[in-house]
Amino acid sequence: MNIEKCSAGWMRWRLLTVVVLSVVMWPGGAFAWNSTGHRLSALVAYDRMDVAARTKVVEMLKHHPRFTEDFERRMPEAVRDGSTEVQDRWIFSQAAVWPDIARGLPGELKRRYHRPSWHYVNEPVYLSDEQRDELEDGHKVNLKIEWRPRMRHSKMNVMQALDRCRKMLKAGNQTRAEQAVLICWFLHAAGDLHQPLHSTALFTQYAYPDGDRGGNRIVLSNGKKLHSYWDGAQGSANNAVNLWERVQTWAADTALKEAADQAGEDVDFVTWRDESYEIAAEKVYVHEILVAVENYDYAMIDSHEDDPKLEPVVLPEDYREMARQVSAVRINESGARMAKLLEVWYGE
Repeated sequence: MNIEKCSAGWMRWRLLTVVVLSVVMWPGGAFAWNSTGHRLSALVAYDRMDVAARTKVVEMLKHHPRFTEDFERRMPEAVRDGSTEVQDRWIFSQAAVWPDIARGLPGELKRRYHRPSWHYVNEPVYLSDEQRDELEDGHKVNLKIEWRPRMRHSKMNVMQALDRCRKMLKAGNQTRAEQAVLICWFLHAAGDLHQPLHSTALFTQYAYPDGDRGGNRIVLSNGKKLHSYWDGAQGSANNAVNLWERVQTWAADTALKEAADQAGEDVDFVTWRDESYEIAAEKVYVHEILVAVENYDYAMIDSHEDDPKLEPVVLPEDYREMARQVSAVRINESGARMAKLLEVWYGE
């Protein structure tokens, strides 16, 4: 079985291996890179930012057009009763999950704020060189990386969304309310791009000619989809104290801090995407998944049914631990990079 991958960044993988080995004994949790993962990456960023930058960012977030409804009214009582520092830290983490809150808004509010395509880009991986040669010229997926004014929001991918945030926040000529929304999208999209299956999709000749939608079309034996499995690689706990303690534990890990420090020096969105793509090709789409998908692809050739079923995939026993460890590294890397850019835009 051969999967066509991008060229390996071997020095980075050696560092990642060291970091993964160093976190084997970290406390685990039930499988969410949903709100938990986004809050963790934001908290890592918050702690790495200088005081001036994070103070300005939090003050800007208080001008969010839905600050009352989606921040103040959702603030846990324990946070509300805490210090200003506790509240500011929670507000910052809430900003990172706000784009997911926007998808649940009603009517016109959802139309105004929800951007479903801004969460991902489907950089293709293939089952084989032959399938790559057959498919790559016919792709209709948006792989562009640049945002331009007047570009249709519904056509943009996560790379273009990040480029938009960077250009607008760097210019600094938006209203405070507009900047607050941009900060939310920057925090969220930066976190998403560090999740391997938000950068990648598996394309096959018959089963997935338009891609597996970042693992959303691959069902596992536990009933989860592969994508949600990775979204949920850091647990579902959202208690502010528990998340803060986990970030503190990570900060004390020398190897993990080294990985984050190194990542923070590279704020090129293309690098972030390529790293996630490489992880997807090397670690996410394991042999068991590729065999099941290849069998499914062959079944599509001979089947008289419109859509034969993909057999649920049984993952290797060590897959869960690998996903948790790799996601911890990616969350810390994304936090370091968020902090670096926010300091450029809002620091002294």
